[in-house]
Amino acid sequence: MESIIEWALEVAKREGATYADIRIEDYKRENITVKDEMVEGITHSSSIGYGIRVIVDGCWGFSASNRLEKKEVERVAKQACDIARASSLTKVENVLLDDTKPQKGKYKTPMEIDPFSVPIQEKVDYILSATREMKKEKDVKIAQGFYTGFLTKKTFATLDGAYIEQEICHCGGGISATAIGKDDMQVRSYPNSFRGNFATAGYEYFKGLELDKNAPKIASEVCALLKAKECPEMKGTIIIDGNQLALQVHESCGHPIELDRVFGTEASFAGTSFLTTDKLDKLKYGSPIVNIVADATVKGG
Repeated sequence: MESIIEWALEVAKREGATYADIRIEDYKRENITVKDEMVEGITHSSSIGYGIRVIVDGCWGFSASNRLEKKEVERVAKQACDIARASSLTKVENVLLDDTKPQKGKYKTPMEIDPFSVPIQEKVDYILSATREMKKEKDVKIAQGFYTGFLTKKTFATLDGAYIEQEICHCGGGISATAIGKDDMQVRSYPNSFRGNFATAGYEYFKGLELDKNAPKIASEVCALLKAKECPEMKGTIIIDGNQLALQVHESCGHPIELDRVFGTEASFAGTSFLTTDKLDKLKYGSPIVNIVADATVKGG
C-alpha cells in the first residue's frame, strides 16, 4: 500500500501539483436478517477504492478509481492534475490552504471482540433466540431480528508529509415485533427502529444489547399498544424520551446544517435546508436553554 501511495504523490508532483493527497478506503460489511424462526438473509460485501486530490495552477482537481495497479494510479493522478488545469482557465482566485502542519498517526476502534471473528451461526442463533421469545405472545405475528457489522480501513497521505491510518468498526442490531389485532396493527422495536442501534465498538456492544432478555418486554408492549387508547388531539407540552429526542435533533438540527443541502447541491436526493447562509449568526430556533454539541471522541460515537 505504501508504494502505491508514494507513486500517486510522485506522479502528482511530477505533473505540477503544489499540493496532493490520496485517500484509500477498504470497506467490508456483514448483514443478518431473521424473520420469525427463519433466516431471511445473510450478506457479506466488500469494496475498495481511492481518490486523489491535487492543486495545480491554483485550482483543485480530483479523480478516483477502484483499481490499485501502478498504471491505473498513474492515470488517476494525471487526470486529477488535468482537471485542475482545466479548472484554472476560469478561476477567479487561487486556492489557498491554511498553515496546519501535516499530521501523522494511527487510530483503531477500541474493541474486545472483533465482529468478523465471531461465527455466523453463533450470531444467527443469538438473534433467533430473541425472535422465538417475541413469538410467544399470540398477537405477535411477525418477529424480526437484525445484525450489522462493518469495518472501514482508511489511509490518508499528502505530498507535504501527512500520513494517517484509521480502522473504524461499527457493530449493532436490534429486534422488531409486529402485533395484529382485529382492527389495528402495531410495531415495537428495540433498542431503536431502522435495524436497531449501532456504535463504534466490537461484537461486545451487540451482545450487550441483550436482545434475548428484552424480547419478552417488547412483545408485551406491542400487544399493549393494540389495546391502548388513541392519543388525544390537543396542543400541549410533551416530554420526548431519549431515542425519539435523538431522532428529533438528528432531523431538525443535524441534516439542516449539512453544507451540500445548504448550497442546494443535494436537492435531488435528500432535499435542501432552511438554514441558508444568509441566516448565519442571525436565525435562532429552539429553546434558548438548549445547547447542542457534537463530539466524535465520545466512546462509541
